[in-house]
Amino acid sequence: MGAVVTLKQAHEMTRAQLPMLLHGDPWLAATAEARTVAELRLALLRPAIDRGYSATMGGQWLAAAIEAGTLAAAAQDAARVLQAKGKGLSVPTLKRWLCDYAKGGKLALLPAHTGRVRQAYGWEAKAIALYNVPAKTSFAGVAKELQHAYGFTNVSASLVKRYVQSLPTRLGSEGIARIGPHLHRLTKQKYQARHLDNIRPGDVYVGDGHTIDCYVAHPNTGKLWRPELSFFMDIKSRLPVGWWLGNSENAIDTLRALGTAIGRFDHMPPMLYLDHGAGWRAKLMSAESVGFASRMGIDIMAAHPGNPHGKGWVEWFFRKLRDEHDKFFAGGATYCGDDMADETNRRLSVEVKRGTRTLPHFYDYKASLMAYLQRVSHEPRDVLDGKTPMQVWNEGFVRIPAVHSVLELLRPMQTATVLRQMVTLHKRTYYHQGLIDYQGQEVRVRYDWHDDSTVWVCDDNNRLICEAKLTHKVAAIPDSRIEEAREKALGQALARQQAHIDEAKARSRDPIDAQTQAQALEALRPTLLVPAGAAPAPAPLIELDLTNWRKD
Repeated sequence: MGAVVTLKQAHEMTRAQLPMLLHGDPWLAATAEARTVAELRLALLRPAIDRGYSATMGGQWLAAAIEAGTLAAAAQDAARVLQAKGKGLSVPTLKRWLCDYAKGGKLALLPAHTGRVRQAYGWEAKAIALYNVPAKTSFAGVAKELQHAYGFTNVSASLVKRYVQSLPTRLGSEGIARIGPHLHRLTKQKYQARHLDNIRPGDVYVGDGHTIDCYVAHPNTGKLWRPELSFFMDIKSRLPVGWWLGNSENAIDTLRALGTAIGRFDHMPPMLYLDHGAGWRAKLMSAESVGFASRMGIDIMAAHPGNPHGKGWVEWFFRKLRDEHDKFFAGGATYCGDDMADETNRRLSVEVKRGTRTLPHFYDYKASLMAYLQRVSHEPRDVLDGKTPMQVWNEGFVRIPAVHSVLELLRPMQTATVLRQMVTLHKRTYYHQGLIDYQGQEVRVRYDWHDDSTVWVCDDNNRLICEAKLTHKVAAIPDSRIEEAREKALGQALARQQAHIDEAKARSRDPIDAQTQAQALEALRPTLLVPAGAAPAPAPLIELDLTNWRKD
């Protein structure tokens, strides 16, 4: 459609003009009825053309032959059909058709009548501009704006609607400006279809995070909570291979989900297809040489930001999880998807506090989810030619053994510089006498999430140098790095809550003081009309308590 803009101004285009503007062939752009009429006219004119008659002589000869019925069968039939369509076959008409054919061939015989010509009102271009805005203005709203802001009196909602609907859809309700360029690209424009013929089960895992669509009781507080599902699926077989339920999308839960997938089948996938979320593209996962994927020899393929179609396999699964599991979990009483009745979700937290409704426990949801994943793994799928994901996995799976234990896989690695036989990591200092030979060099340090007493120091080739022991750490830092991350997240959450409190206090202060209100009221007093030469009547005295004006 981009070529159309260079040929005509947007407000001059109609939908009927689009075919010829797009491919440039007037014959193919004409309607089927118009092409039929042109073919009939040519069949009628063919005897005169073959005899080499001029337009004047040919028109006279054809009119006489039609009247006498002496034309060939094809020409006589064409004349009869044209007459039945109400097409006059007078000498001037036949002469004009012969002249048109001599100038432009069969194409010139297409009917030139275009029907009723639309009257131009002058507001068309402005109406297109007002209608094609992200606010998605209505036809009535556009008509009102044209009347009051631009002074057009010959406009109404029905005229605007009729005109906009006659335009190409790119300038109407499906326009780029109305639905947004990003959504238009995702839903209306060409996309690249993909096939999976050249991969085997286990070659590519696609990972993504999803906040579950129902409320459960938090295992620590018992309050309303929506866990975050970190999930990995095999692209070829659509088999759920690894998952983890946590508090939010982060690198730790991502590694846990991936570690589950690797340990479950003792298989190291050659490639991961991940998005740009915090937990999926963090340095912990993708950093060169020390990132998890780099150490394990896994390639990471990044999805385009903001394009859910790129990971359609896992997005499909999340939709399936919502419709087949979350809506039925605990009788659907705590479902909170975007299609849930608003009044039910509004009352949920209040009823939980009152004790009139009980939230299902997190571990109940976890057990239900595990049963559901087991179920979908053995359900036949049309996209798999009627086979189940587990059947496709078993038929084509070729195992690539994981050379490291799952525990080692889940131990992240970072670089550090050796100084005085020590390395410093996360505000903790570790010592080993063997590090004296690596003074000033950068080494790789593997650490444990749950225990900070020991780190494993490796060289550039991931050969173990030593196990360094903790000698010093900053005060008040817990032994578990996970606990430290939780405390950091708690501090950030409290800071966000304090920001909301400060905002609420600022909004509660009335920006209008008594003096400003008095001036506004004085400006509203009507001006009294006083006859010339007469003294103005005294204004009545109104007692107004400006400090309590809201209570009056």
